Amino acid sequence: SNLEFDIQELRYTTGLQLANKLRHCQEITLYNDLFIDDNKIFSTFPESLFFPDHYIFSHIRSLDLLGEFLNMNNIFLITFVEQIIRRSPNLQSIGFFLYWVENMTDLVLDFLRPLKKYLKQIKKCYLYTEGDIDEKFLSELANLFPSLTLLSVKVDWYCNTAEVVNLCLVNMKHLIHLEMVLEDIPDYLDEDYIDRIKMEKEIESLAMTRDIQEWLKRNTLLGKISSNKIFRAEKTGNDLKIWL
Repeated sequence: SNLEFDIQELRYTTGLQLANKLRHCQEITLYNDLFIDDNKIFSTFPESLFFPDHYIFSHIRSLDLLGEFLNMNNIFLITFVEQIIRRSPNLQSIGFFLYWVENMTDLVLDFLRPLKKYLKQIKKCYLYTEGDIDEKFLSELANLFPSLTLLSVKVDWYCNTAEVVNLCLVNMKHLIHLEMVLEDIPDYLDEDYIDRIKMEKEIESLAMTRDIQEWLKRNTLLGKISSNKIFRAEKTGNDLKIWL
């Protein structure tokens, strides 16, 4: 079963009440609908919200964060998620489905850093937000999730597709499945240099659609992997999927 919790309403419940709901839960979604002043509301963690010591949530497989978070690096959110991860030995997936805030990928890293020692069990990460998917971000994400086998990520229009693929291959040693949603260039951008980028992206998209396997071999490190290791890829619309 899937349980959804409004992060603001969690403050008005107790750890025992939540623990009883989580005992048979497989998926958890924490969401926040409104921009709020996180520093004021989430600067402390109520003692009443700690789970009883004997509760272990063996059924939980995934945890998702959904909505708008001005500041993810707050005591309340990190403490609550740390509890869930520590009590859930079979948790393998974490997802971020976050509305736009400037430098949102940096905020995700801010959130994950204090949890690093509890993230070794995570094998799947879903990241759908705004921000730079670059070497700095992917190398640190790989360090935080050393056991990652699946990464599903939205790639903003200004990011280089081949470079993102290469960075994932270099940094994520156990990766066997890479999913990318390639964002279109927004119509409201009409500067001259954008026109050039649009043309380059259109040419790239046509080549990828014609033969995605060949495009990946020519433009990424997948063309240099040993002949006895075969990869498979498909592209449908803006969705690119690679199996290693």
